[in-house]
Amino acid sequence: MKLVSPDSIHNAACGYYLEGRKPRSLEDWNLVVNFWAANAAEDLEAAICRVMAMLYDCPLPPAHIEAIAEFQLKAKRKEQRA
Repeated sequence: MKLVSPDSIHNAACGYYLEGRKPRSLEDWNLVVNFWAANAAEDLEAAICRVMAMLYDCPLPPAHIEAIAEFQLKAKRKEQRA
């Protein structure tokens, strides 16, 4: 497992999905949180996204962040079975 700083993962998300700009809209935040979760270690998606959301003042509701984390976890597990 490779450890990556919160700034590195957040900046990578913004660079990949938002052409380097900071997230402004809820849609932007959906993309960024999905990136966080997709790049988190398996089974740590929800915890990492909760911390990242606090660090970066993410306006998405906690339940929505949890749902994104769960979606990405299921996607990883499905990919492993394939």
